[in-house]
Amino acid sequence: MSIPYDITTKQLVENRPGDWLALVGLYAPDAEIIDADLSSLTAEADKVIRVPGNHPWIAHLEFQTSYDGLFGQRMLRYNALLHHRHCVPVASIVYLLRREADGPAMSGNYRYSVPDTRTNTEFNFHVVRIWEKSVEELLHGGIWALPLAPISCVIKEDLPSIIEQMKSRASSELSSEQEGIFWTATYIMLGLKYPNNFSDKLLEGIRAMEDSVTYQSILAKGEARGELRGELRGEIRGEKKGELIAAREILLELGNLRFGAPDIKTKRAVEHIQSMERLKQMAKQILNAGSWEDLFV
Repeated sequence: MSIPYDITTKQLVENRPGDWLALVGLYAPDAEIIDADLSSLTAEADKVIRVPGNHPWIAHLEFQTSYDGLFGQRMLRYNALLHHRHCVPVASIVYLLRREADGPAMSGNYRYSVPDTRTNTEFNFHVVRIWEKSVEELLHGGIWALPLAPISCVIKEDLPSIIEQMKSRASSELSSEQEGIFWTATYIMLGLKYPNNFSDKLLEGIRAMEDSVTYQSILAKGEARGELRGELRGEIRGEKKGELIAAREILLELGNLRFGAPDIKTKRAVEHIQSMERLKQMAKQILNAGSWEDLFV
């Protein structure tokens, strides 16, 4: 299931990748999107950007709204796969869109070693905590990172002024179609922090957003709060029972190919999982796990 913020961040990056690299102090106006599919591990990175030049490199971008205790391991896997595929250095960057996504695994460092040997691995990645970002930096930075301004380091009372400044830039720098994407993205970002009725009032009268097909679809399906608020509680409110059942069946099929048929205890354990995120994470771990038991660790 696609989550609105996930679609939105990817779309914003696609419009001008360099705007997002600028958030970590990297100037790359010629940056371009490349294929992010890492199918060898049945996983997909959020966005992968290639920076050309005499010394080309790749930026791998991930966006998080919830905490993942295995995040460092996942980033190392993506980084190594991208380096292997493209044979250039890879910079891994995670954008934490909510405070609830922060935790020990988001230190920017992942390390492991084998006891009593000299074998060790250390991997560093860049962590951007959006709520710590200066709103002034965003207001004067790249236009396609600007929808993050309302969830940056800003107090609620200042938001009307922030929106007015965003209107000024959007109207002068974007086409009508681009404005629709821009304001719909802003609406979805606001949904990560503020109540729906507050966002509606704050952005009331912005014609480009109201005419946006994406925005109208969100309203029609109730996704702006159904899915976004559900994720905040660790379960997607909009999940349908049939989708959970399908995800469990896929996990059991993949596991059967990897480890052999599950016993009754294992099958029941999978059938009792109620979180779509948990099922997705287990599916991603299958090729690295040695047994059914390893998936439940």
